[in-house]
Amino acid sequence: MIPGVSPEDVSDSLVRNRTRVSWLVYVIAATGVMINAVYFGIEFLQGGSFITHFNRSLLEHSFILSLVFIFPVVAYFVQRILDGFRASERSRSLALEVAARTRELEDLKSFSENIMASVNDVIFVIGSDGRFQFVSGDSEAVLGYQPEALMGRQFTEIVASGAVAIAVGNFEKVMWGNDVQPYELAVVDQCGESRFIEISGTAYRENEKVIALVGVARDITERKKLEQHIFERNRELAALNAVSTAVGQSLDLDQILGAALDQVVDLFTAHRVCVHLFNQETETLDLRIWRGGSPEFLDRINQLAMGEGLVGMVAQQGEPMAFNIEEFPGETAQIVAADGVASLAAVPMKFRGKLLGVLGVGSEKSGRFSQADLSLLGAVAGQVAMAVENALLFNDLQGTTGELATQNEDLAKATKKISQLISSAERRRSFSVRFDNPGLAKCWEVKECSYIDCPSYKSENLRCWQVAGTHCGGEVQGVFAQKFGKCEKCEVYKMARSGSLAGLGEAFNNMMAMLEQQVEEQRQLQEQLLQSSKLAALGKLASNIAHEINNPLTGVLGYAALLQRGLSVDDPNARNLKVIENETMRARDIVRNLLDFARQEGLKKHKASIKEVMDDTLTLLRKQADLINVKIELDYEEDVPQVYVDINQMKQVFINILNNALQAMEEGGVLTVSIRAAKPDGKRPWVEASFSDTGDGIPPEKLDLVFNPFYTSKDIGKGTGLAYRYRSA
Repeated sequence: MIPGVSPEDVSDSLVRNRTRVSWLVYVIAATGVMINAVYFGIEFLQGGSFITHFNRSLLEHSFILSLVFIFPVVAYFVQRILDGFRASERSRSLALEVAARTRELEDLKSFSENIMASVNDVIFVIGSDGRFQFVSGDSEAVLGYQPEALMGRQFTEIVASGAVAIAVGNFEKVMWGNDVQPYELAVVDQCGESRFIEISGTAYRENEKVIALVGVARDITERKKLEQHIFERNRELAALNAVSTAVGQSLDLDQILGAALDQVVDLFTAHRVCVHLFNQETETLDLRIWRGGSPEFLDRINQLAMGEGLVGMVAQQGEPMAFNIEEFPGETAQIVAADGVASLAAVPMKFRGKLLGVLGVGSEKSGRFSQADLSLLGAVAGQVAMAVENALLFNDLQGTTGELATQNEDLAKATKKISQLISSAERRRSFSVRFDNPGLAKCWEVKECSYIDCPSYKSENLRCWQVAGTHCGGEVQGVFAQKFGKCEKCEVYKMARSGSLAGLGEAFNNMMAMLEQQVEEQRQLQEQLLQSSKLAALGKLASNIAHEINNPLTGVLGYAALLQRGLSVDDPNARNLKVIENETMRARDIVRNLLDFARQEGLKKHKASIKEVMDDTLTLLRKQADLINVKIELDYEEDVPQVYVDINQMKQVFINILNNALQAMEEGGVLTVSIRAAKPDGKRPWVEASFSDTGDGIPPEKLDLVFNPFYTSKDIGKGTGLAYRYRSA
């Protein structure tokens, strides 16, 4: 079909021509009637009877009367001839016109195809009935349809539902002959995906009548996406600016969150907005501030565990989420739905990777939150998180400032109190001044201790860290200076130092206790030094009279040997003389050992059995042990190797140790002597001699002093200490 040339137009033209020819036939017939009427009128006026006259000229009249019929017949044939001629002319004219129009359409089609080959636009024609009559170009790329799929189809069928009114309105304007500016339209392709096109349309007229719309469609989907991205970015920047401005006007946490929530409500037209802050102590999400919501709804979300509900899931996974309520299972969803919320979105509030809380938004519209909304909400949450972190730091700073002020006051009071104590100590010239601390606790109650042998157990001195030999941790501790490092970590000590005044006071007490202990140790060292001086003088005296002592000892040894010659081996006097000889030699060795200790001479080692040396030593002490009711028990291993030792010095070591044990059991007891083989380094064989008794033992605070030169726990002048025996060993 050629626009403007239709079968109806051709039929109307033929009818009009036939109407004009019919009038010509009527005129010719009327002319014949008029000629007959005039002829008979003239004959009647000439006189005579009409009938007579008619009969007389019947032949003549017959010819005249025949003209009435001849004229119409002639006119009819003339009409037919003229109609045929004119119809032939009209057909030729129409054929020429159709050929011309066809060539024009072919040229137009070729032109449009050339244009469409160079551009990506689509040219289309929509008839007055709203159906596509012509489609050219890459319609699949622009509209998502093949051209043949669009032909004869209503154009509104491919328009998106929200844009139908715009499309129909512009189509009607064109059909009414009005100009329409290029406009944008959303369409839906065969796959159901939305596209955006720009349409430029104009009216196609035939005989001044608009019969179609001719338009060009251009794909602007990418441009719209870019515009949408720019719009969302501008929207995001505006929102961030509004939020940052709102939250930056205060450092109060509630004011910051309130301003942020107001901005979120305006930005998303939200019906429910809330902020949960993460509680690090309980590891829960606590509701801090909200907008909208019923009491039941708020009570249900007041405190949420990690992973509980949408807020808990977002906090646990650290990613933004959005749901429609019907897609979210659980009791919480039912409560939320009952509160009128149809869709939810939540994003984590993080600052430098640290979770501070969750920002949640609810809407009464299902599917309200898109991915772009989540991105924007996440950006807002980031701004809010930074403001919250600043507010929390400010609150901490205020708290720290208050604590520092309080501590400064306490420190001033403590300094004043310590100054008074120092002044008191100076006046009294004593280290016994102490700070009276009411916060001291009973260590046996705090530690639930049951060591009744501990010197601090139910003691009046509640400062157990200053008491030597306590049984803390199941072990006997040393003196104050040795164990203080452990005591600093004890809860009893920490309880005593609660507060600046108590802490400084106890530090003063510790200092005074250490000074007092050092003064006492210095006094003891001075006494020991005096005793050492006496012993040094005695050593010099012994050195001077050594020869005088050795001479009578030599005489005793000589006479004992002479007396033994005249006695048999079984004679009891011979055994007694042998004992006199051995003890005289031991006395000589003792004098020599004292001189050797002063001169630091070398040892005289011999291969010997420690068991035999121990037995010889015990022979000298058994009678003394029997006198004080002390039982001596021996615990010897069978295979004990021999060792290289100085036998006399080893006897002196054993005698000194055994004498100390006997002196510790003046009321009687048990002395156990053990000898066994050992390998303490895992390689060389050793011989271990150990002594244990049931006496009082050595106080723990004095254990580290027992090997000091000339140190002894006995009265001054009654012992030389273990240092001499330690060197011998």
